[in-house]
Amino acid sequence: MNFGPKHYVPLVKWHRGEQTAFVNLANSVRKRITPIFEVEETPIGDYATGALRRTHEAQLTNAVEAIESCWGKGLCFVDVRYLEDEAVGHGTGAQHFYSQLSSRSLQFVPVVATTTSGSAMAAANANSTLGIALRLSQDDFQPTPTAIAAVITALEARLGVERGKVDIIIDLADVVNNTSAALNSIAWSFVNAIPNINEWRTVTLLASAFPYTVSSLLSPSSTGYAARTEWIVWRSLYLHHLAGTSGLSRMPSFGDYGIQNPTEVDFDPRYMTVSAQIRYTLSTQWYIARGLSLRGNGGGQYTAMAAALTASPDFMGVAHCWGCAQADGCGNGTVAAGSPEKWRSIGTCHHLSLTADDVTGLP
Repeated sequence: MNFGPKHYVPLVKWHRGEQTAFVNLANSVRKRITPIFEVEETPIGDYATGALRRTHEAQLTNAVEAIESCWGKGLCFVDVRYLEDEAVGHGTGAQHFYSQLSSRSLQFVPVVATTTSGSAMAAANANSTLGIALRLSQDDFQPTPTAIAAVITALEARLGVERGKVDIIIDLADVVNNTSAALNSIAWSFVNAIPNINEWRTVTLLASAFPYTVSSLLSPSSTGYAARTEWIVWRSLYLHHLAGTSGLSRMPSFGDYGIQNPTEVDFDPRYMTVSAQIRYTLSTQWYIARGLSLRGNGGGQYTAMAAALTASPDFMGVAHCWGCAQADGCGNGTVAAGSPEKWRSIGTCHHLSLTADDVTGLP
């Protein structure tokens, strides 16, 4: 693996909706992306007692099986940070996850960070045949971007591979409150602060400007737009780099969090309800529709919401991707109206397809 800036690196929270999106992703899109699959924490089954819905082992095994069935043997990054040190069988979550992936001959690169424990780092090193990825957070660049040099030096001492087999992921995470100018400055300074930047196998800039909650943006039964600031800024840097005016030492690949904010909402069904939502990616913004609470109003409201989307000039047509075809079917009544999970798969498939086209379609 040795891709350049015209390659898309989406971080995917590995839920069922996202998994369905990958099952239906066109092969022409698959070959232009290398996803980061982030395994979620074991979900709570009983919020009153805190009892888990399943064991940690089952959670990790489910994730492995989903990667195999939804992505196959394509190369991917895997991040198990939320379960890396949980007791699983006779080892830890990281050991169990990597061994399960290897036993199925899946092609993966472990993702580590400055916070990765010693045992999880050892597990990553033991499974570094295809390399290791370093996921750096904004905190790693504090108090000034130059601080990253010492951070990377310390990390290199813990890795069992040379720089040529290490992928750098600069994760800016939530950039909702950043202006384009501010984000441009941050991205530029962080990339240029990476020491020996041309010696690393790949470099990716990862971020998301998707709102933390749709309710913070829209009232019930309304539609609106949110700017894809992370994409706008990266594209501007790319075009300036192409013209030789970016001032970047190396142009990173583009990465984002799809159609969700990096921080997932801590949802407690005892006190919170879910509203019907449609999230549809456009060239520089997201079209977002918010319905009413599903509790008492049901999923049937998705039909009218989908019809409004597909009748608008924002809709890219049924031939664009599986997600668009499903949205059109929901709007005209030939496909079941759906659920939050279904619309996450529709929106994710469309987002991945459009963004891969936009990244690779640049000059």
